[in-house]
Amino acid sequence: MSTLKSYTQDILSQQDIRIGSVRLFVAPLPTAGGPTYAETKFITATPPTGWVDLGAMGEDTVVEATREVFSLKLGVLKVTKFQAVIGLEGRVSGNLHEFSGANIEEVIGGPAGLVVTGGKKYAVGTSVIRRRQVLAVHDTIAGDASNPQIVYHFPEASALSSPFRPNIGNDRENIRLPIQFDAYGVPDTAFADTIVFLVYDFD
Repeated sequence: MSTLKSYTQDILSQQDIRIGSVRLFVAPLPTAGGPTYAETKFITATPPTGWVDLGAMGEDTVVEATREVFSLKLGVLKVTKFQAVIGLEGRVSGNLHEFSGANIEEVIGGPAGLVVTGGKKYAVGTSVIRRRQVLAVHDTIAGDASNPQIVYHFPEASALSSPFRPNIGNDRENIRLPIQFDAYGVPDTAFADTIVFLVYDFD
C-alpha cells in the first residue's frame, strides 16, 4: 500500500512571500525627530542623503525585539493582578558580505576615522558611544511587479556589542564581518510611547 500523498497548496498572496535580500543602512540621529527619509519605497541603489550603505547581509540576518514585563502577583495562589511592559530591547545582527572603511567605522561604533598619511586610523578605545539610526531594508524577489519591501527602522541604536572581528577564509567568498546594533526603547511621537523599531511595509 502506498503512503505517498500529493496535493496542491494554494498561496494566499504572492506579495506576502518574503524571499529576498537584506541590506543595512545607518545614519546620524535626526535633529527634529522621526525618520529622515520619506515614507515611500527605500531605493537601495540611491539611498537618501546621510544614509551609509553597509552592504549585503547574509541569510543569518536577525531582527528581534524583547519586552521586559512587570507582573504584580498577590495572594497565596500568586494570582496575577497587574502586568505592564517596563522595557524594550531590540537588536539587528548578521554578517556583512562586503565592507569598506566606512563600514568598519560603524561596526566599531567609535568616532570617525582620522585620515593620516599612509591610510586611515580608527579609534577603538574611546568612551564615546555613537548612536545611529539603523535601517534593515528587505527587498523581496517574489511577488508582483512592484517588488514589495519591508523596512525595519531602529530610531536610535548603537554598536555596543559588535567587536571588530572579521571572519577571513582562504578566498573572498568566505570573508564576513559580524555586525550587531542594539537599541533600548526610544520615544516616538507618532505612538507617544516607548518603542524599539518601526516596521514600514511598502508595496
